[in-house]
Amino acid sequence: MLEYRDIKCIYSKVKLDKDEISLAHYLPWSFVAHDQLWNLIPTTKSVNSSKSNNLPSEEYFKAFLELQHIGLTISYENISKNRWLKYTESFVSELKVIFNFNIFWYQDE
Repeated sequence: MLEYRDIKCIYSKVKLDKDEISLAHYLPWSFVAHDQLWNLIPTTKSVNSSKSNNLPSEEYFKAFLELQHIGLTISYENISKNRWLKYTESFVSELKVIFNFNIFWYQDE
């Protein structure tokens, strides 16, 4: 699926190659202690190993959100609705995201 999307590492801005991809925790595992999908992002292996346990700078947050949107859109287009709803449970429960067909947004309490 990456071959028809121009997906870049949010940190290095390098276009990601599906054969060289590494999954990184946006918020380090040591801070959140889980591997939920909303916190995993594709990156290069070298960037992933250099991140260590540092919190990302605020400058990467918008790119993180855009990347999450791309991932949700790709999965919505390619899997059944029931599987997609199961896949996105952590987004709804942890991030308070509301889904309405192709439109989703953040719900502020």
